[in-house]
Amino acid sequence: MWLTKVAHGASPMLLHHVKNNSVLHETVILMTFVADRRPRVPLGERDLIERLGHGIYRIQVRLGFMQPPDIPLTLKNCKVLGFEVDLDQAHYYIAHEIVVRRARNSAMAAVPFAIFAFLTHIASRAPDFFKIPHEGLSEVGFHIEI
Repeated sequence: MWLTKVAHGASPMLLHHVKNNSVLHETVILMTFVADRRPRVPLGERDLIERLGHGIYRIQVRLGFMQPPDIPLTLKNCKVLGFEVDLDQAHYYIAHEIVVRRARNSAMAAVPFAIFAFLTHIASRAPDFFKIPHEGLSEVGFHIEI
């Protein structure tokens, strides 16, 4: 299971994984969460499952702004749509973005960057926000220069 911001095409994190490990799992799920303008999205409109072929699936989850994301619950709900996942065997991959300031020609001055870096540091972690079980989690770190 790859949590990704990319709604179309391949996840950069998945490409990085395949390039560095020369392996692709038998079943790959690319999951993207999309915010809706409504406070709640009915269950029947929430999940869209797309079979991309060769064991690769894309699940787009539409949630209202009052609905917290819950990946294990989403996978259980996908069972209604005929897509079954063994949650005991699921492994989750998520990107951990580390923001760094460029030494030269930075788009952000030093003080605003220090505030931004501090707020990023104290923000809730994505695995906790998405309710991802810690025992099946791999975080892949990426440096993003500003």
